[in-house]
Amino acid sequence: MAYYVPFAPMAQAPASTGYGRGLSVAAAGALLIPHGAVQILAGPGAGDLCSRIGSRATLMVGTALNTATMVVITAVHRSVAALLVGGAVLGVGQALA
Repeated sequence: MAYYVPFAPMAQAPASTGYGRGLSVAAAGALLIPHGAVQILAGPGAGDLCSRIGSRATLMVGTALNTATMVVITAVHRSVAALLVGGAVLGVGQALA
Protein backbone atom coordinates (compact mmCIF):
# COMPACT_ATOMS: atom_id res chain seq x y z
CA MET A 1 0.00 0.00 0.00
CA ALA A 2 1.64 3.15 -1.16
CA TYR A 3 -0.72 5.89 -0.07
CA TYR A 4 2.11 8.39 0.07
CA VAL A 5 3.12 7.97 -3.61
CA PRO A 6 1.42 11.20 -4.83
CA PHE A 7 3.40 13.36 -2.39
CA ALA A 8 6.61 13.59 -4.41
CA PRO A 9 4.96 14.37 -7.78
CA MET A 10 2.68 16.96 -6.16
CA ALA A 11 5.62 18.58 -4.41
CA GLN A 12 7.79 18.63 -7.54
CA ALA A 13 5.13 19.95 -9.92
CA PRO A 14 5.55 23.64 -10.75
CA ALA A 15 3.52 26.07 -8.68
CA SER A 16 1.90 27.28 -11.89
CA THR A 17 -0.07 24.01 -12.06
CA GLY A 18 -2.17 25.16 -9.12
CA TYR A 19 -1.35 22.11 -7.04
CA GLY A 20 2.46 21.83 -7.18
CA ARG A 21 5.01 23.29 -4.81
CA GLY A 22 7.99 23.38 -7.20
CA LEU A 23 10.29 21.59 -4.77
CA SER A 24 13.53 19.87 -5.69
CA VAL A 25 13.82 16.09 -5.83
CA ALA A 26 15.59 16.04 -2.45
CA ALA A 27 13.00 18.26 -0.78
CA ALA A 28 10.14 16.23 -2.26
CA GLY A 29 11.78 13.03 -1.01
CA ALA A 30 12.14 14.55 2.45
CA LEU A 31 8.34 14.84 2.58
CA LEU A 32 8.25 11.05 2.94
CA ILE A 33 10.31 11.04 6.16
CA PRO A 34 7.40 11.68 8.58
CA HIS A 35 5.40 8.87 6.97
CA GLY A 36 8.14 6.30 7.49
CA ALA A 37 9.10 7.48 10.96
CA VAL A 38 5.54 7.48 12.27
CA GLN A 39 4.80 4.14 10.65
CA ILE A 40 7.78 2.59 12.45
CA LEU A 41 6.72 4.12 15.76
CA ALA A 42 3.05 3.14 15.38
CA GLY A 43 3.76 -0.45 14.30
CA PRO A 44 4.02 -1.99 17.77
CA GLY A 45 0.85 -0.20 18.86
CA ALA A 46 -0.94 -1.57 15.82
CA GLY A 47 0.05 -5.08 16.85
CA ASP A 48 -1.28 -4.48 20.34
CA LEU A 49 -4.52 -3.11 18.92
CA CYS A 50 -4.91 -6.25 16.79
CA SER A 51 -4.65 -8.32 19.96
CA ARG A 52 -7.29 -6.21 21.72
CA ILE A 53 -9.94 -5.58 19.06
CA GLY A 54 -8.96 -8.03 16.33
CA SER A 55 -7.13 -7.67 13.05
CA ARG A 56 -10.25 -7.01 10.99
CA ALA A 57 -11.30 -4.03 13.11
CA THR A 58 -7.72 -2.69 13.12
CA LEU A 59 -7.59 -2.99 9.32
CA MET A 60 -10.90 -1.15 9.01
CA VAL A 61 -9.68 1.67 11.28
CA GLY A 62 -6.42 1.99 9.33
CA THR A 63 -8.19 1.97 5.98
CA ALA A 64 -10.73 4.57 7.13
CA LEU A 65 -7.94 6.78 8.47
CA ASN A 66 -6.00 6.52 5.20
CA THR A 67 -9.07 7.28 3.12
CA ALA A 68 -10.02 10.30 5.22
CA THR A 69 -6.47 11.60 5.17
CA MET A 70 -6.20 11.32 1.38
CA VAL A 71 -9.48 13.23 1.02
CA VAL A 72 -8.16 16.00 3.27
CA ILE A 73 -4.80 16.10 1.46
CA THR A 74 -6.62 16.37 -1.86
CA ALA A 75 -8.47 19.43 -0.59
CA VAL A 76 -5.66 20.98 1.49
CA HIS A 77 -2.29 20.54 -0.19
CA ARG A 78 -1.28 24.16 -0.56
CA SER A 79 1.55 24.06 1.97
CA VAL A 80 4.49 21.80 2.68
CA ALA A 81 3.36 21.62 6.31
CA ALA A 82 0.03 20.13 5.24
CA LEU A 83 1.85 17.44 3.25
CA LEU A 84 4.15 16.69 6.19
CA VAL A 85 1.25 16.32 8.62
CA GLY A 86 -0.75 14.34 6.08
CA GLY A 87 2.18 12.00 5.57
CA ALA A 88 2.52 11.43 9.30
CA VAL A 89 -1.18 10.63 9.67
CA LEU A 90 -0.94 8.28 6.69
CA GLY A 91 1.92 6.54 8.50
CA VAL A 92 -0.40 5.75 11.40
CA GLY A 93 -3.13 4.56 9.07
CA GLN A 94 -0.75 2.39 7.10
CA ALA A 95 0.69 0.86 10.27
CA LEU A 96 -2.85 -0.06 11.34
CA ALA A 97 -3.81 -1.38 7.92
